[in-house]
Amino acid sequence: MPLCAEDIDECAEGIIECHNHSRCVNLPGWYHCECRSGFHDNGTYSLSGESCVDIDECALKTHTCWNDSACINLAGGFDCLCPSGPSCTGDCLHEGDLKRNGQVWTLKKDRCSVCSCKDGKIFCRRTACDCENLSVDFFCCPECDTRVTSQCLDQNGHKLYRSGDNWTYSCQQCRCLEGEVDCWPLACPALNCDYTAI
Repeated sequence: MPLCAEDIDECAEGIIECHNHSRCVNLPGWYHCECRSGFHDNGTYSLSGESCVDIDECALKTHTCWNDSACINLAGGFDCLCPSGPSCTGDCLHEGDLKRNGQVWTLKKDRCSVCSCKDGKIFCRRTACDCENLSVDFFCCPECDTRVTSQCLDQNGHKLYRSGDNWTYSCQQCRCLEGEVDCWPLACPALNCDYTAI
């Protein structure tokens, strides 16, 4: 039996003490101190996790405070304070316009998307397509367009696609839109590896 057949969990055995901004993660034959939520490594990697520093959610604008409240950075997190009293309105500021809490609007630059203001945060999404609705916008909902002139043949001329359908052809993503085929290169996912592979 090889001497190193059984992994020792350095974290569970209490052999390792990570900095309080990090936590111990056991790996086969190894361990590392991983930054806790609300902290990130400052680039000067430290085995014990001492290089984990606070993320300033207020400065980075990654907080969830309402627009009319003040973000206060805390170690490992943030807090929201209403300067005008106990309650804030939850209104939103979008492209220079004040939107009231609960308000829904169509984007000026994209008629196929709607946004809403909820508790000081803006949420945008594509317009829901109801193909049963006779006034549906075919530009936003091409899948609802059943006219023959809106259909497309694939590049080999073998398969018929409806407007709004997608398919892959020769390392490209293709889409049928009102009788026209549009293709673009497939996007490869970014690789994020800690170690190089050979």
